[in-house]
Amino acid sequence: MQKDGSPYGSVLLGNLFTFAISIPFWLSNVIDASSIICITVLGVFQLGFSYVLYSYAIRYVKALEATLITSIEPILNPIWVFLLFHEQPGLYSTIGGFIVLAAITIRYVLEAGSQSKS
Repeated sequence: MQKDGSPYGSVLLGNLFTFAISIPFWLSNVIDASSIICITVLGVFQLGFSYVLYSYAIRYVKALEATLITSIEPILNPIWVFLLFHEQPGLYSTIGGFIVLAAITIRYVLEAGSQSKS
């Protein structure tokens, strides 16, 4: 819906809403300078920078593709951890990942087949 607009406002509001919801969970924890530095670095680089790039990129892809990118990312995390740190994912994580990847692959194959007939 925001292909021609600016999605940055929606992303900002979503993150502010998430922050507001998380405040009660912070009250039971001790927050020191190290925690604040880590949260700031992760917020700026891991989330902030990626959201800016994602908000820019969604103007150039279909809504389905933009949604699939965000769906695939958590599925690929165990694979990256396995490749970099040799930590093996559990059985259910592996099965779930294969189900989602198979569904995405089938969806794209069916979409490509229907476009070639047109």
